[in-house]
Amino acid sequence: MSTFEDQLAVALRAHAATLAPVPAKTRRRRWPLALAPVAAAAAIAVVALPSSQTTPVASAAVPAGPSVLREEITVRVGTAPERWALLWRRPPAPACGPNDDESQHCPCIGFAYGEMGELDLARRAPGRPEERLALTPLFKEGENPAAEVGKELAVLQRWPVLESDYDAIGSVGIGPKVRARPVARAMTLGDYDHDGRATEFLLQVGTAPCGHTESVLVGVSTANPSLHAFASVAHPERPLVLEPHVWKLLLGSGRRGTGIEIQCGDHGAETQTEVSVHAGSAGIDGTRSVYQCTSADKRGPLLRSERI
Repeated sequence: MSTFEDQLAVALRAHAATLAPVPAKTRRRRWPLALAPVAAAAAIAVVALPSSQTTPVASAAVPAGPSVLREEITVRVGTAPERWALLWRRPPAPACGPNDDESQHCPCIGFAYGEMGELDLARRAPGRPEERLALTPLFKEGENPAAEVGKELAVLQRWPVLESDYDAIGSVGIGPKVRARPVARAMTLGDYDHDGRATEFLLQVGTAPCGHTESVLVGVSTANPSLHAFASVAHPERPLVLEPHVWKLLLGSGRRGTGIEIQCGDHGAETQTEVSVHAGSAGIDGTRSVYQCTSADKRGPLLRSERI
């Protein structure tokens, strides 16, 4: 391991006792996941942030002090460039590591090979106090590697999973090979709400039946210029959670689209669930519709529909 990784390992052992467990959730059945290559890069370093200019934005207080930088990017909001950073409050613990047999199972899809801990999004703009958004609460309700071990923590993939890893999990040599890969990119900006600015990114917060993942949209908008997780028009009281492929229907010239969440026959599903989304002047809105499946696993009549 590198000097940094040696220091991180020591810090992790010292920090392990401070992570108080919460009541464990009922473990769900697991299925082997299908692996797909991911390519990206990011930087990691240890930084100390000033405490006097920290502005908590989430309901939970965001403590200032030394943090571990996961990724930092430049974001143009209006005419001024800003720096956004994903920061672990303390050195993160491994999640779904390459030597962990369970990294091949459903709760790890999208998170392997990752890290878990308390995570914040920091925003630095010229002439303004630093702003922070606590991201850990967004992971509270989803199924993810932290929830599997009874902890309420954020989880981020650090190294990408390759298809060739499937037969090598648990082998002695896979760890060094994985750690030699470029770090997976966590913040990819886009203009999901069509306000003319690419100031939002998807954050995976959980997994669903195997092969499905759940994400929220994080960033700023013209309607809400502070860091926040986006909600729908119908339910402004909670972050909107959708599968990434449904969120991406809003990108580009298409302000609207319909995607399938659960298809007929998927893990024996007898209903098909579809989500229609659109971005308008009032915000992001849409409906979730459930259809009866036919005996041939085709979409049948509509059973119910509700706004998301």
